[in-house]
Amino acid sequence: MAADQRLSKHLGRVKSRRRIRAGLPSSLSWAAAEEAISAMTDRGCAGFRHTRLARSSTGEETYRLIATLEGGGSQSAVYHRSPVVQVASSRLDGAINDVVRSFDMPESLIFSSVHGRPLSRFVPEVYFLESTAEALQYVVEDVDGQTPQDGQLVTVAGALPALHMALLEWAEIVQPRLATRHQHYFVEIAPTMQVILKELAVESANQSAAELLDGWQRVVELQSALDVGDGRQPIHGDLHRWNVLFAETSGGTVKIIDWDSVVWGHPLVDLATLLIDESAELQASALDAYLAGRSPGDDLAADERLYLHARLHVSLLWSCLFASGRGWSRRASVMDRHLDEAARLLAALI
Repeated sequence: MAADQRLSKHLGRVKSRRRIRAGLPSSLSWAAAEEAISAMTDRGCAGFRHTRLARSSTGEETYRLIATLEGGGSQSAVYHRSPVVQVASSRLDGAINDVVRSFDMPESLIFSSVHGRPLSRFVPEVYFLESTAEALQYVVEDVDGQTPQDGQLVTVAGALPALHMALLEWAEIVQPRLATRHQHYFVEIAPTMQVILKELAVESANQSAAELLDGWQRVVELQSALDVGDGRQPIHGDLHRWNVLFAETSGGTVKIIDWDSVVWGHPLVDLATLLIDESAELQASALDAYLAGRSPGDDLAADERLYLHARLHVSLLWSCLFASGRGWSRRASVMDRHLDEAARLLAALI
């Protein structure tokens, strides 16, 4: 296992062991938390504790709540808050936000309209939902598990075809504008990515950035392969493991949060995002599980190649996000790793 992968897994374990604090996150009121817990249990709350699961530089935060119930016992839930007006953490993030907003697809629409539809299998049950001018916040059921680790990602990958089928069906009924969009968002953000690569090639003399620029036309052509035929559809758009709640019950229960980045793309981009930091062996197993869930008539060899296109897409995307973000120098090694991966994939695919 590469050193950076070992570090990633270590940081994941550190995050999962963050200490439990008394009280509630500062952004969640007692009344809202008690309303949510009471909806689950029909009992009042004697107190709360919480532990942070994730927090981003744009102000998004996810916590696990543990409520002590009146009369004894406890109940856990997951609390998530997304600022409505986000300050983009990078130029590229700003460009992506513009595209996502063009779908007219607020996260609250998903949480308020999935019940009784196939997508509800993948969206945790909502017990409290509030959308204000400042933020969207919600409390949802806590899956009896954690963010997926190592081999559990294979099970999650095997569930993705059903997720994407349900998301497409949901969008056709609830959000036709999204389901019929005909342009991959890569086309709209590509100019920003190209500018960032030019700066890296000149200012940092980054060889991988220079190689990607030299083959930029081929990069665009390879990405267009993710935007043809029947492969296009709405995707989650930010399906890294910290947005997945996983319980290893019979078959594995997969619940997904943080739906504010839904975009028009190829489903394999979600798979590549999920596996971005994993070993080649785990990627191969997860890809096999994913392809096993596809229709028997699908061209598996073509999908395997498209997965490499998706890996190129995600590696390039993440490297440019890190490169153009505030304080990115502290994460230069991560940026370099993703740039090197993108350049390697470009050379392998052309």
